[in-house]
Amino acid sequence: MVFKYWDTTCWHQTKAGSNASRYDLEKWAKRPFPGEEIYVVGEAYSIIDAWNEGALRSAYYALKEGWGIEQPET
Repeated sequence: MVFKYWDTTCWHQTKAGSNASRYDLEKWAKRPFPGEEIYVVGEAYSIIDAWNEGALRSAYYALKEGWGIEQPET
């Protein structure tokens, strides 16, 4: 993943030559270090990147993976 800070916006992309898919990245972020209670959340780690829904989706997966919390009824 490559990050760049801009004053008004930002962007991210997978490193050139990476064979990881968006699905691979999302799966990795759920538990990047097996055995450790570390979770990575944010739209950059979701298949729905660049949208708030992607950030919420990654947070949901972290809650489910770490504490077994299911998505609330809507």
